[in-house]
Amino acid sequence: MSFQFVKFSLKPFHMLLKNPLKMGDSILKNRTGYIVRLTDKNGVHGEGEISPFPGLHKETLRQTIQSLDSITPKLRYRTFTISDLSLTSPLFGILCEQELKGASSSVLFGLESAVVSWLKKVDNNLFTRSFNANKWVGDVPVNGLFIPGKKIASKDKMKKLLDEWHLCGITTVKIKVGTEGRFIAEDIDTINTINQLSEHSLSLRIDGNRRLVFEDYLQLMASIDTDNVDYVEEPLALMNRWEEAYSRKKVPLAIDESLRDLLEESFDQIAQKLPVGTKAWVLKPTVTGGISKTLELIALGQKLGVVVVISSTFDSPVAMNLLKLLAHQQNQIKLTPAGLDTLRFF
Repeated sequence: MSFQFVKFSLKPFHMLLKNPLKMGDSILKNRTGYIVRLTDKNGVHGEGEISPFPGLHKETLRQTIQSLDSITPKLRYRTFTISDLSLTSPLFGILCEQELKGASSSVLFGLESAVVSWLKKVDNNLFTRSFNANKWVGDVPVNGLFIPGKKIASKDKMKKLLDEWHLCGITTVKIKVGTEGRFIAEDIDTINTINQLSEHSLSLRIDGNRRLVFEDYLQLMASIDTDNVDYVEEPLALMNRWEEAYSRKKVPLAIDESLRDLLEESFDQIAQKLPVGTKAWVLKPTVTGGISKTLELIALGQKLGVVVVISSTFDSPVAMNLLKLLAHQQNQIKLTPAGLDTLRFF
């Protein structure tokens, strides 16, 4: 049986954050974007989210509309069969790569999400086989996310948050360090307080967002218990000093910010250029090329012995459903909490 998408529509969405987030040089107060809907000739539709994140995506929301305007005329009425779909090809092979030239990651993620949610409706058996979803209940383990503010959180407030995580079954927490306006001593105090209140029962992921100077990083590692640190996420402002830092304290590394450039290399070059101590890749599918590229990178990570941690860019529930599906796919290789504890910030 052949299929065509005959209707394409966009619906804007707006989500207000409970508290503004400092992102680079700007303050983020809300998330805006579009829910894209693809409808086939039988009236069956699928939905995805397109919402470039300021400071992370190269494209703006306006530019995504321009990109869509060039893609959707080609996509509309393009005939394909279910057997034509290739999950690791851009837009699953419905359009060729030349036709998708210039398509941004956020656009590919949105369109591919719409196709996947459509596929679940028209051929659930294929969807289940393709994503190992026969025993999937729609959820995955996640790490809690702690973003300290300028004011140090009280122990009572932190205890309340820890209790909430415990009730949700969260056993891993990601802690941002080196945020603007905070001293390294405050980050050390935060981590030690979390360890104390949790009785060292949590696995910690420490994210420096490339903000720490070398000396502050060494002070941090010397002042906390690193036995329960799962990894540090690109902590140094100058990552060319990572090898020296790792020789001083062998805490595993997760790659995030530099991943985009690294993945442009060949397999052999990636293997050679992986920094010493690399344990994980933090993948944001809306940034790194959509669903098809993420599935390809999960397989590549398995070959290299690297765990893939699927992460959100403060997305809507529509995108979150697809991100959980990708995290489930990674968990077929090795169970690891995903970075998807962001909806509670809205």
